[in-house]
Amino acid sequence: MSRGEPQAAANGKLQELAGLASGLSPEKGLWLYDAYRRLAPRASLETGMAYGFSTIYLLAAIAKNGAGNHIAVDPCENSLWAGIGVEKVRQLGLAEHFRFIEDSSLQAAAALQKEKQTFDFIFIDDGHLFDLVCLDFTVFAPLLNKGGWIVFDDLWMPSVRTAVNFVRTNRPDFREIPALWPLAAFERIGEDTRLWDHFVPFASARKFPG
Repeated sequence: MSRGEPQAAANGKLQELAGLASGLSPEKGLWLYDAYRRLAPRASLETGMAYGFSTIYLLAAIAKNGAGNHIAVDPCENSLWAGIGVEKVRQLGLAEHFRFIEDSSLQAAAALQKEKQTFDFIFIDDGHLFDLVCLDFTVFAPLLNKGGWIVFDDLWMPSVRTAVNFVRTNRPDFREIPALWPLAAFERIGEDTRLWDHFVPFASARKFPG
């Protein structure tokens, strides 16, 4: 997939990949893999599966750890990405510890909350509009266990960097931890105890840091 070669779709036919903007570089993939191996999450979740690049790295870490379960949420997996990500998981024999939810983040988070599902690792890589990144964080952060990590992809985009700046300045229950550019990672260190009118002004991020 990293070479952009056609991949098997859900219909069993080979499908051309619509560019690699939805892909994950090997460097980022290995960072996710190594981080996941060290953290050894009981359960993890990602938003925005697309072709399944990140999914494969995370499931490979689960296979190596010998424990864990992973959920991917993507409302467009079949309509936009031809089901290639889910099919790749099946081909690689990694489906045992995998669950796919073809729904919006809002609907998926509500359903998972009803199931009393919690996570130790969350990877946000779905819609990259500022409000959609904030939405993903807002609805899934309550499902993250204390000590768990939430990771944002694509900080090269001002919309994502601005959303990350909000977390940095307005969520004292999260502590930023080192991550490979263009990823940002935070550890949940406590409960959200902000007062009802809490707000710390934060900067939009039109330029790269530095």
